[in-house]
Amino acid sequence: MIVLRPENFGGIIFNSKNAHEIWVDKNSYQKLKDHFSAPNKPESQEIKKIYDQLGAKGGEKIKILPPVPNIDNSFPFALLNSPVLADINITNKCNLNCPHCYVDSNSTGREMSEKEFDRVLEEIDKNNVLQVAIGGGEPTTHPLLPRFLKKLRQKDIVPNLTTNGKDLKWKTVYYMTRYCGAVALSIEEWGENFEKRRKFSFSEFLKSVKKIKSAGLNLVFQIVVSKNNLATLPETVARLTRFQPYGFIFLAYKPQGRGENYDSPLSRADQTEVQKTLKEILHTLKGKTKTGFDCCFTPALMDIEANSSFIGCSAGRSSLAIMPDLNVLPCSFMENNNNPANLHFQDLHSTWKSNNFHKFRQKIYTNMNSPLCSRCDLVNTCLGACPEFQLVKCNKTS
Repeated sequence: MIVLRPENFGGIIFNSKNAHEIWVDKNSYQKLKDHFSAPNKPESQEIKKIYDQLGAKGGEKIKILPPVPNIDNSFPFALLNSPVLADINITNKCNLNCPHCYVDSNSTGREMSEKEFDRVLEEIDKNNVLQVAIGGGEPTTHPLLPRFLKKLRQKDIVPNLTTNGKDLKWKTVYYMTRYCGAVALSIEEWGENFEKRRKFSFSEFLKSVKKIKSAGLNLVFQIVVSKNNLATLPETVARLTRFQPYGFIFLAYKPQGRGENYDSPLSRADQTEVQKTLKEILHTLKGKTKTGFDCCFTPALMDIEANSSFIGCSAGRSSLAIMPDLNVLPCSFMENNNNPANLHFQDLHSTWKSNNFHKFRQKIYTNMNSPLCSRCDLVNTCLGACPEFQLVKCNKTS
């Protein structure tokens, strides 16, 4: 399905099959809306180009979303009227006890109830959220996960899911195949080093890889990168490419939760090695699979490879996080404190416009106006690094 979502600048065109999206100006959005509103209208070159960008073939079902109320934007960066992506942590329960866990997940963690999930679904649907990232804890331990995924798809919202791969049953793989856009397996290191960190068999992890691949799911490897695993990262990535994954996602390690003192962020590593390793990874994966970095990496990537997909912090601008207790945060890596908004008591759009979210955006703006960043010609793309942590160093100043 192709979804058209209006925005102040024009709109967002989204392919629900592969989660590709493009942002277009008002003129292009109106042309697209007119085209899709008129049956049997011939495709112009502009329409064909957009289909190519979306990875669409034509003939897909079309859904044109109504506008949500505008949000005032006094900042010099894009701010959507509502999020397009929601990180939904449906549980804080986990079947592992990883030492680097940023949310202190454990075997007795809180689970989101079905009534609470329905409340979340109502709000994200009303606010034109296009896709969600289901996480935890370990989401496959939640007994209602199949029902949650099905409900999302019934609303034409694409769920993607991250799992540690432990105790992954075939029935779980079946319903993930039916409903998920992609499934990410978390891994930091290969073989014995994996087992030392995660305390379960690496052979079991590889069996989960093969299950996901054989089911035809879009397999993604999600790797948290820290000073501690930087040296082994190129080998780990090279070995994982043998499974021909749909993609890789690299997350900058955040000193948070149980992992606060376990690893060290990349900002404490030798920056020559950081740059060398990132270049090696990009070279290894180029032309083989999709490669994504969380926005915290942007300052270190800007001069390595010209790529418009590298952009600064999206939290509170186009994405947010919803925790198992329905607390709503700009970013799931933030501490769950400072009186966050909660969907039990406040709707999502009010939260998006709230003072808490405004303060977070102000932090981004403050970073952009630091002495170094304000003089950089890339500041409007980079946005001055992570507003919460010092995770990576800018390759212009390191």
